[in-house]
Parts: sequence; structure tokens; C-alpha cells
Amino acid sequence: MASPPTSESAITSAGSASASGFDCLPDDLVHHVLSFLPAPDAACTSLLSRRWRNLWVSMPCLDIDVSDFHDASQFDRFMDHVLHLLDDSVPLRSFRLRSCWIDDSAVSWLRYAVKRKVPVLEYAERQGYFIHGCHDLISASSYLTKVVLEHVVLHDCHFGPLNNGCPALENLELLEVNIQFTEISSTSLKHLRIVNYYEDEDLSEDEDEDLSDGHHIEYNILGVLSHARSLKLVAPLREALFEGCLLTCPVFNNLKCLVFGDWCMDFDLYPLRCVLKQSPILEELCVELREKECEYCKEKAPPFSYSYGEILPFKCHRLKTVKIKCGERDERFIALVKLFFKISVCIEKFDLDRCVTTQPDRYLIIVTSGGLNQQRTGIVDAVVAARILNATLVVPELDQRSFWKDSSNFSEIFDINWFISFLAKDVNIIKEPPEKGGKAVKPYKMRVPRKCTPKCYLNRVLPALLKKHVIRLTKYDYRLSNKLDKDLQKLRCRVNYHALRFTDPIQELGEKLIKRMREKSRHFIALHLRFEPDMLAFSGCYYGGGEKEKRELGSIRKRWKTLHIGDPEKGRRQGRCPLTPEEVGLMLRALGYKSDVHIYVASGEIYGGEDTLAPLKLLFPNYHTKETLSTEEELTPFLAHSSRMAAIDFIVCDGSDAFVTNNNGNMAKILVGRRRYFGHKRTIRPSAKQLYPLFMNRSNISWDAFSSQVQTIQKGFIGEPMEITPGRGEFHANPAACICEKTGIKSVVGSDSRSNRETVNSTEISNKPIGGPTYPIYTDEEADRPDTEDDPSGIGEMIDMEAEDDSLASRVDSVLEEILSD
Repeated sequence: MASPPTSESAITSAGSASASGFDCLPDDLVHHVLSFLPAPDAACTSLLSRRWRNLWVSMPCLDIDVSDFHDASQFDRFMDHVLHLLDDSVPLRSFRLRSCWIDDSAVSWLRYAVKRKVPVLEYAERQGYFIHGCHDLISASSYLTKVVLEHVVLHDCHFGPLNNGCPALENLELLEVNIQFTEISSTSLKHLRIVNYYEDEDLSEDEDEDLSDGHHIEYNILGVLSHARSLKLVAPLREALFEGCLLTCPVFNNLKCLVFGDWCMDFDLYPLRCVLKQSPILEELCVELREKECEYCKEKAPPFSYSYGEILPFKCHRLKTVKIKCGERDERFIALVKLFFKISVCIEKFDLDRCVTTQPDRYLIIVTSGGLNQQRTGIVDAVVAARILNATLVVPELDQRSFWKDSSNFSEIFDINWFISFLAKDVNIIKEPPEKGGKAVKPYKMRVPRKCTPKCYLNRVLPALLKKHVIRLTKYDYRLSNKLDKDLQKLRCRVNYHALRFTDPIQELGEKLIKRMREKSRHFIALHLRFEPDMLAFSGCYYGGGEKEKRELGSIRKRWKTLHIGDPEKGRRQGRCPLTPEEVGLMLRALGYKSDVHIYVASGEIYGGEDTLAPLKLLFPNYHTKETLSTEEELTPFLAHSSRMAAIDFIVCDGSDAFVTNNNGNMAKILVGRRRYFGHKRTIRPSAKQLYPLFMNRSNISWDAFSSQVQTIQKGFIGEPMEITPGRGEFHANPAACICEKTGIKSVVGSDSRSNRETVNSTEISNKPIGGPTYPIYTDEEADRPDTEDDPSGIGEMIDMEAEDDSLASRVDSVLEEILSD
């Protein structure tokens, strides 16, 4: 319950403060706002100002819960006092009471609400069931339209007024009630909901013997529902309330839509077959299977003294739509399919929705590492890991202490609600860690090896998860095998290409920049340029800058005592170093891109600054960045957050007509794979090993010869379709399982990509056939050479992304990897 101000000065301050706020609102609107507050909190508003002193007494809705009070006596005093203060002349729209006992006081409070002509009345008993005298719990009323009763014992005397004295009653909900009555009879009732009813329960040792012994009650639930047009009968296995009606099952002459629960599977589908036979005009059927029948239940006889009769063969002539919802490993759907094909005549649509069954008390917390795109790979694999473990995934935590030092959390970069809802049928995802006793459960911390297979997760993580219930996996990047079965690979694609959307502010600015680039030119190139001092220092490559370069980069290398650098020029010769800005420009010009092409550059601090960029800008004068395209006002909210700035670059690069990279970091790999997935958009990856000698010798050959050799070298490295041997190559760069069902299919390379916001089927990502490429199809060995696709930048020699264990940690400081990752 809200705490009121405790001093006159506080009240005066509150009153003056509200003079320009709520005090300006009309009474009707204030009453509406107060209706959303629990009654004790609403009463406290009387202390705000003189005007508010009596506003609460005219509230149209009352919500009173015993749990809002310190003890039962305080609750009792509040009820007796408040009901006398309320304005009886104001119509009462709803009265919700949660008490801890049923006695004369509680009944008088309910009668007070009925006297006020309330249309919606809800009552719940908090502490359990109580036997009480046979007085009317609910009085007759011609105004009641909805009644909800929870955790109470109900006799015939209670239902007399509901059956005979409530002509307007349309909605009745009985939740966790103990039924001691024989009939629900109403000419006006449209919606009846009964959840977990109990009958003849022995609640008190003082009860008469006839009550504790019980008595048989005849139910005719199906009979009174025989005129329904739409019916939902969802109950667990062996539901006696429904099964007892099957022998006298009526004909449902108006029924067109039917939803069944697990109980329809009992006794060789007898309940389902019985109702289907009696539904001559049924058009839509849905079966929701949530529980699996145990072996004991299969052998147990029906809970009745009689046996079911034989059902003669029949056909459902109008049944057009059938949907089955069941767990991923629930095979009962096979029996249903056999039945439907046997009895159906004209089924037009059949939908099998096999949702993943998340096991209770299994929670997976993931802590990613590195920059934005390295964390993205961790998020993708975290969802798949949760699926493998049948665990609930807590929204991943982003690395805020790495080299990139970005304080952004998941919801500040990605659309968290879309992420959760899109993957709802794959993995259960929650925003916050589970709580126990109002406090977050302390997780058990552990790490898994790099490229851990599903078997590895089941052997290493699952035993700890079953014991500890909440597991926290730290430094989670590349912790899942590159080679998984097709369904898990497709889940990776659903996460990476559809579930991970940037927040609206990031997305809107990225799209603005794309629009501004297109206003300057119909087509544009995007270049992801990694040439920061830290990256070059760690790579150990030499770019011909003489003693100055060696001294500057050597000074940076001293930060990492474990770093060993071999021959500085060897990495360049082997194609393991990023291309320089000038080399990227020369490559693009050789591939036919003219100087009037507009180029968007996504980069951090460039080693050498403007002097290093000058040759590229000379080759392509129309040089743009997010800083030059954005206004100061637009970019300021993102400047202090490196991951959000990287996200803006990601959007623009993805929306470009041609994407070029001088490295093989995570952003490059993810965008290469993304552009393949969304229609094989033009993506240029330099074949660095073969280009290096050409760059070194360019002064000795003509431009035409240089250009011709570059074009020959780059065939197979500009984003065209190619065959990938299953399990080979980096999956984020080659999502083959999500693109092609089999190899050898011909296709035409299209220039238009599928929309970033396209929705896909939750169990299958399908693609249009792919036709003959512009260049020959290369095999994995031919096109994905280690020096190019796998590691043109030299990162692989220092950081083995394919390592099967964490031996890297003993050789190199982990921060080094973070520098190079994106």
C-alpha cells in the first residue's frame, strides 16, 4: 500500500506541485485514472490537496486485496470504514474483492456491491477453502453481467440467485472451486469457464458424514453446449467431467469450429471420434496436446463403471482446416493424422505446429564478449544452445567491460520484444533472471569450450543445469560448433536474419543515411575499412612506413607481453593482413568502378589519419561516412556508444549495392552471409594472398594488365552463388543450410534483396531456386581458400576462431581478440 505524506509541509508541497498537473484534469478523467489503483492507494490520494480529498470516494471501480494490508484486522477495519464513505450515487462498474475468509462480513461486502448495481463482480478467497452456512454468496441482480469466483466452496443455495435471479448474466468463471451443486442453468449465459474444479472434497473433520462420503452428481456439460457454434474443450488427460458425458453425447448441429485438448487422446481417440461423429457441419478443428500420457495411464481402465460403446465408421464431409499443436518430441500427432485422413473428405489446409517444450527449472544466462558483431554471434548461438538444452533463455547480457567499453544493454541496441515474440515457438525467452523469494536466483557460473557440439552441451552443461537449475555461461562467443544439423542451422538463420532487429532510433538513422546516399547517387558502395592502430599492431604486419611505423606500432604491441610477432612481411605475403585503403581503391577501380562512384566508409580511427586515406579519396572523391551524412543533433545520442555507432554502419553497409571489406572480422563475415541469404547481393572480398604480389609489382605493369589480373583473381569473391560442402567454411559467412536444399540448382543472381523485416515460417526458411551465376561455381576448396575467405586479414594466425578448446587464453590476452573481432 502506498505510504502517504507524513507532514503538513509535504502535503502542501504535493498540493502545489499538482496544481499544474492532475488538478487541471476533469473529475471524470481523474476517476478513470483512480480506477486503475488498488483501493488503499486510491484512498491515499485524499492527502494530495483539498480538491483531491473526496475524489476517490466516487471511483467507478473498486479493487480491494487483503494482501495489500499488514494483517487481517487492518483489512477488516479498512473495509468497514471505506464502504460507509463511498458515494452511493455514482454507478459502480466493477467490484473486485480478494479476502482471506468467507463470513458474514465478506458476504455483506459483496451484497453492498450488488446493491450498487455493479455489472462485474469478482471474488477470490486467498487462504484456501472454507465451509460456511448456506446463505447466498451472490445476491440476485438484474444488472450482473459477469461473475468470477475463485477458491470458494459452492452449494446449490449459492447458485440459486445466479441461475434464476441474474437475467443479464453472460460470463461466469469458476476458478479452483469446490463444487457442491448439481446444476448451472441460465438462459442468458454465453461464456462459461471452469478451471480446476473439485467435487465433494472433505475439507473439515466437523462436516457431516454424508458430505465426506460424497455423492454422485450427474453432469451434462456437452448437452447444454449442443447449440454452440464455436467450442473449446481443453482439459488434461483423463478428464472425468467431459468423459462422463460421452455416452449421451448430443448432436452439435451448429458447431463449425472446435478446439480439443489432451483428453481427446484417451482410449484410442474415443472422445475425439465421438464428438466429430456428432458434428455434421464442422469446418475447423484444432487439437492442442500439452501433456504426454504416462504408461500407467495407458493401462488404467476408464474411471467409470460402464464401458464406451462402439463408434460406427463416419466421414466429416465439411472439415476443411485441421491444426495440431504439440511438443517437438510428441509423436501422438501420428495417430491424429491417420484418423483425419481416414474420416476427411475435403481437407484444404493441414497445419502441424510442433512447438518446443521448454523444461521447467532450466534457465540459461549468457554473457557475450567483444564488439557488436562478435556479441551478435554469441546471441545467435545462445538461442540454439537453449534449444539444445530445452531451457528458458534469459535475454543475453552484452559485454560492457571489453576493449570497446560500451555500456549499452540488449534492449538499447536490439528490439527486445520482437526478439522474444519472433522466437516464441523455438525457445522460451524471458527478460530478467528467475526469482525466488523476491530475489534473483544466484546462477552457477561455467564456461564451455569453443565450437562445443550439441553432444558437448548435453554432456557438460545439462548435468549442471539439472542440478543447479540456473546456469551462467561467461565469455560466450563461438561456443557452438560450426557444423550442426539442418534444423539447428535454420534456427541460427531465423535468429540472425529475422529475430535480431535494431531498435527504432538506430534503424531510423541507418535508413536515413541510406536514403541520403541514394539522393547523391542511384547506386553506392559501402566499404568496411579495418585499419586501426591497435589492429595493425596486433596483426604484426608491415606496410612500408619505415622506422616511424615500426616505432609507433611497436610501442602499442608492448601492451601485450604474451604477443609474439614473427616476420612482419610474412603475414602480408600470405594474405593474412588487411588491405590498405589505397589497395582497396585500386582493386575497386580495376574491377570497373569509376571515380564518380559514391562510397560509404564504415571505419574507426585509421592509422595514419588523412595521409593514409588520401589515396583512396583521390581514387573515389565522393567519399562519405556517417559523420558527414548526419547532422550533429542526429548523431549525438549515439556518439558515446561504440556498438550503436557500429549498428548504424551495419545498416548502411547492408543496404548498399555492393559491400566491400578489407578484412575478415565478424562484421565482414556476418554481412557476407547476410547478403548471400537475402539474394546474393554483390559482396567483394579481396583474395589478399594473390593480390599482394600484384600490388607490390603494380609499378612494373600497365594498368590494363593490372586490371585484367585483378578481375581474374577476384572471380568467385564478389558474392555470387557457390557450392559449399556441408560443414565447411564459417557458417555466419556461408549459411548454406538456409539457402539451398541441395546443390547443383541453377539460379540467376538478383540485385534486389529480401526485406530485412520479412517474416518466415517458424519451422522452415525456404528460398527461391537459384540459377546460373555470372562466374563459374567454385567448390569449397576452390573458393573458400584459407588465405581469403577464412582469414585474409591475418587474424587467424593469432586467433583461431575454429579452436576446439580454450588454449588460446593461455597464449594471448583475451582483450586482443576483442580488438580484432569486429
